[in-house]
Amino acid sequence: MLYIHCPHCNENRDESEFACAGEAYIPRPETPQSISDAEWGDYLFGRRNVKGRHFEQWQHAHACRKLFVVERDTVTNRILATGTFDELRDKWKKWRDARAASGAAPLLEGRKRTSAKISTGKTGSKKPGL
Repeated sequence: MLYIHCPHCNENRDESEFACAGEAYIPRPETPQSISDAEWGDYLFGRRNVKGRHFEQWQHAHACRKLFVVERDTVTNRILATGTFDELRDKWKKWRDARAASGAAPLLEGRKRTSAKISTGKTGSKKPGL
């Protein structure tokens, strides 16, 4: 069980009061109308699956209902910091830049996947026995 500090309520509360809202600091396309459907799909649904230090947005769903950022290690599940988006933005930028300087794989600003193919789940054949 995690105990998470809400920077808005200034309280440590049980994980069950919160909802994870996904990866933090995802840049919105400047001109969404000019990108392809595949690129828009990548923006909406494509996320990194980072092993190690990661910045996520969480909502205090059972209290103030506000969003904030949690810096968490995905290997140990340890929370390293919590804060508002403004409070942790500089820390995230330093982490991103240090990661790039170390020669680690770059963080994709647009979350491009290897394939934009979307499966409909339809195979064109009926199930046996129907």
